[in-house]
Amino acid sequence: MGCVAHWFMERRGLATGIAFIGGGFGGVLFPLMIQSLLPQVGWGWSIRILGFVLLVLCAVSAAFCRSRVPPRKGAATTWRETLPDPRIFMDGTGAMAATTAGLLLTDMAYFIPITYAPSYYIDRQRLSHEEPLTGSAAFAYQLLAILNAASCVGRYVAGDLADRFGRYNTMIVSLFLCTVSVLCFWLVDILVPNLDNDALLIVFVLLFGFVSGSNVSFAKLKNMGDITQAASR
Repeated sequence: MGCVAHWFMERRGLATGIAFIGGGFGGVLFPLMIQSLLPQVGWGWSIRILGFVLLVLCAVSAAFCRSRVPPRKGAATTWRETLPDPRIFMDGTGAMAATTAGLLLTDMAYFIPITYAPSYYIDRQRLSHEEPLTGSAAFAYQLLAILNAASCVGRYVAGDLADRFGRYNTMIVSLFLCTVSVLCFWLVDILVPNLDNDALLIVFVLLFGFVSGSNVSFAKLKNMGDITQAASR
């Protein structure tokens, strides 16, 4: 995913968004795959099968991945040379340090709905945690697939908009809409007791999945890459 940004300049946002669609597709496929495998082969072999699938996919990615910058000739690269240079945070403006801290907090916030949505749904419906893979409780884990399916579309759209209106502008709007989705749908669903349907929760999952697409795609690569280039100049 990081390699893609090195090869594109004018449409870097769109290219990166397309590349990160793969992560959203995996977020649709893997929860459903694990949900299907667990009752049949158990936890151990479910994780092994997932590992084998990832091994094949990573091997294909590594085989086709190419670096834009050629390796240095006549000099061996040590592991210390692969570490980030701390001087990139000392550009005189603090932009790189502030962006890095902001994106770290964004990542932490992004994973809260993904982590707790299934368990919240199970508690909301007063279902048993002992049989979460079958019956009514199965929908709790399908929420992750729905969220990631919406995220696939959002990652493409966010990448295209970033090229048109700017990376930071797109990111600010995206984070604002993420906040709106949490406060107006998920929080309301929590505060209003005994709701008869799941409409608010489903709307939240769809909206949050769509507008959070930029949080995990182009933002980390494009914004930090641009600031690093400016700092190096």
